[in-house]
Amino acid sequence: MRHAAASAPLPLLAWAPPLPAATLPPPPPLPRPPATPTATTATAATTATATAAAVAATGRCPPTATTTMAPFRLGVVTDVQYAAKPPMVHPHPPPTAVVAAGAPPPMRDYTAALPRLAAALGAVRGGRTGAGAGAGAGAAAAVDAAAAAGVGAVVHLGDLIDGHEGDAAASAVDLDAVLAVFDDVCGRGAGGGRGDGDGGPIPVLHVVGNHCLTAGRAAVMGSRAFWGDAEGGGGGVAAAVAACGGSLCWGDAPPAVPASAAETAKCGGGGDGGGNGGNGGGGDGGNGGDSPSPSPRVGYYEFTPPGATGWRLLVLDTMHLSVAYPPGDARREAGEAALAAAVATGAACAKDWNGAVGEAQRRWLERRLAAADTDGVQVLVCGHHPLIREAASRRHLAWDGDAVAEVLDRHAGVVRAYVCGHFHPGGYTVRDSGVHHLTFTAILDALSPDGAPSNAWAVVTLGDDAVVVEGGGEEPSRRLCWATATSSVPAADGESAP
Repeated sequence: MRHAAASAPLPLLAWAPPLPAATLPPPPPLPRPPATPTATTATAATTATATAAAVAATGRCPPTATTTMAPFRLGVVTDVQYAAKPPMVHPHPPPTAVVAAGAPPPMRDYTAALPRLAAALGAVRGGRTGAGAGAGAGAAAAVDAAAAAGVGAVVHLGDLIDGHEGDAAASAVDLDAVLAVFDDVCGRGAGGGRGDGDGGPIPVLHVVGNHCLTAGRAAVMGSRAFWGDAEGGGGGVAAAVAACGGSLCWGDAPPAVPASAAETAKCGGGGDGGGNGGNGGGGDGGNGGDSPSPSPRVGYYEFTPPGATGWRLLVLDTMHLSVAYPPGDARREAGEAALAAAVATGAACAKDWNGAVGEAQRRWLERRLAAADTDGVQVLVCGHHPLIREAASRRHLAWDGDAVAEVLDRHAGVVRAYVCGHFHPGGYTVRDSGVHHLTFTAILDALSPDGAPSNAWAVVTLGDDAVVVEGGGEEPSRRLCWATATSSVPAADGESAP
């Protein structure tokens, strides 16, 4: 069932005012989609509307009854899309860009993505975003104090490379070049490499992007960005996370990596009666109907920051069900069938550059959100593809985006936001449930309003009453607030694949 929407899409920059708002008028009231006929959703919609009004009037989040949590800070970048190939005319320059007569149009420069990435990572490691300017003395002081603590991790929301169609080896070379920049700026954690001398290496959490898979799924999953079990993999993200005091649990632990009883309990092992062994100990029943002949290396996982922050991150693989598998692979056949079904419905997102989370991964997501509810922690969900039209264009959504968004809505008491990339201009909305959907601006295509090459990154603070986004370059700053009147509701039965 699709989420009820207004006849016209909501503005992409819905009711989260930028942090430097001292010189800006409050945003106008926004039209809201009609609420679904449940008491929980109606209450959430009323709460969201009241919160929006309070933020618009004061620039601050209203007080909540949430238990105070230690803030956790993340650096966020997305869609580097580096490639060793010539530039091309920029496919979507800003509408405000003015190109002088006879001057060349803005260009998409694939090789410039590497120095942009290095600059963005250097900025987030140093907490430099410029977001404190104009935010008022108190807000600026809070930004400065948080920046002094540094970021505890960096998240890249997918598409490290642009790729070379039909040449996986060339794509793999580009992938290694991008990861080398992360190694240099963020360090290699347990695998060695340099830190910055002021806290050492920090873990980098990667999200599977469609362009990444031009290097081949096996190469990507075996790289140090994920499992790190290929030659030269360097231990993978789990080793880096462990070295920094956090924990990471894969969606499906392969039999070759046994989990202790404590780790299995922590990661939700034990199964759900349908062959789903839990993401810490067993193999998720062969990934249900999504991957008829699955690789044990999956791209979705749960990250728990070090210390009692009260936050967890769930990283989804929106290409888990896709056509990005080798010809003849049963997983590719499953992806082709899902794509054909999407085409048959006339969905604008029925493109081979998109994919789906799939039913088995949605069940895993449901379990992990239920566990977070039980444990009393907040959740930030990350993926590559946007899920809903209000946060991106229709052509760039996950095939099963509505179904995934509905899972998040059912757990709106713990899910604070879904963040993603893929749609390069970026976008934002908030659901009636109160779950925020934020699409970050791509590094590759970041242009200033006049069309000049720019950059994009953010430092995101996960706090006890808001997710505060301090944007750098072309990424806007926002304060994503919530109230605690919402609660999770039981999952619907009979959830089907797209």
